[in-house]
Amino acid sequence: MPDQLKEYWQLWQKYAKAILIITAMTAFPAIFVQPSVAIGALLGGFVALLNFRLLAISVQQSVELPVDKARLFAISRYLIRFLITLILFGVLLLRKDLGPAALIGALPPFFAIKITLFLEALIKHLSLYVDKRNNERR
Repeated sequence: MPDQLKEYWQLWQKYAKAILIITAMTAFPAIFVQPSVAIGALLGGFVALLNFRLLAISVQQSVELPVDKARLFAISRYLIRFLITLILFGVLLLRKDLGPAALIGALPPFFAIKITLFLEALIKHLSLYVDKRNNERR
C-alpha cells in the first residue's frame, strides 16, 4: 500500500504543478490588462489546489475505511469541496469591483487538471497517429 500511495502523491504533485503553471499563465499577463482577471485567476488557482489537496486526503482516508463508511465519508467530503467552489464563484460574481471578469479568470486554473489531461491525451493520440503514418509509408 505505501508504494501505491507514493505513486499517488507523485501524480498529485504533477497535477499541482499544472495548476500552478496555468494559474501563472492566466494571472501574470492579466495584471497589466485587467487586474480583476488576475485576482480571479489567483483565487481560482488557490481553490483548485485546495480542492485537489482535499480530494487527495479524502481518497487516502476513505481507502482505510469500511465500504459503508467510506461512501458516506466520500460524499460528505465532496459536498465540502463543492461548497468551497460555490463560495468562490459566488464571491467573484457578487463583488462589484471584480465582476464577471474575475470569474472568467478563475476558470482556467480551476479546470487546469482537465486541461492537462486533455492535452496529454491529445499529444498521445497525435504521436500514435504520426507513428502509424510513418509505418505505412515504409
